[in-house]
Amino acid sequence: TTAGRGALAGDDHRVRRALGSLRNLDVNRDLVQDRLEKTPSPMLRGAWEALQHHLQGNRGALLADARAEVAEYDLVSFIERAQKLIAGADRDADPAAKLGKAVIASLTDWDEAHRLARETSNIENLHALRIATKRLRYRAELAADVGAASLEALVKDLKELQSALGDWHDRSVLLQTVAEFIPEFRGRHPQMAAALVAQIEEETKGNDDAVKDILNRIPKLRKRWDERQDKQREN
Repeated sequence: TTAGRGALAGDDHRVRRALGSLRNLDVNRDLVQDRLEKTPSPMLRGAWEALQHHLQGNRGALLADARAEVAEYDLVSFIERAQKLIAGADRDADPAAKLGKAVIASLTDWDEAHRLARETSNIENLHALRIATKRLRYRAELAADVGAASLEALVKDLKELQSALGDWHDRSVLLQTVAEFIPEFRGRHPQMAAALVAQIEEETKGNDDAVKDILNRIPKLRKRWDERQDKQREN
């Protein structure tokens, strides 16, 4: 039922939200480690090391919170409800046709998300574009698996775009973390903080350039999709 699917989606959202902060912290640690390995400046290395220590110090509390949140959900009940929904699905329906309609619906949502992101490239709109890209990619992937071979090239394009959006998201999380870390750190280590701010200003520009590239790639991807669909109709 629609209510059953909604309940499952709600549980999934709450679990992902519970684990999201921990996931972001671990991604930040990896990104900071990457910068530590590439930074020749002792001053900047000191700043990154301080941030790494700060992140490590917060991980225990975040892990405990995530475990407590997840423990509130009955995973066995979740699995049973999912199995009932699968068993009650319309097995007579043509899966290829249903997935084809789902792809078209996701494509419409994706177009709208792209339009909004081009109008205003803020965090919220870009995040919505990332989610819309992920949904379209997974639906297109399923449709390709059940026989829609014409979607395989689209899936490849979407994978690359999803990866680029994921990289943008992870860098954005790091930039936000640094922005929150700097005020208190500056009071104790003004020179290292200044070096870190200068580095972050460069990374912010690089992330902004990456957004422009992503938004400019999408119309080309969309055009290829339309051309493939036109050829398929001709054949």
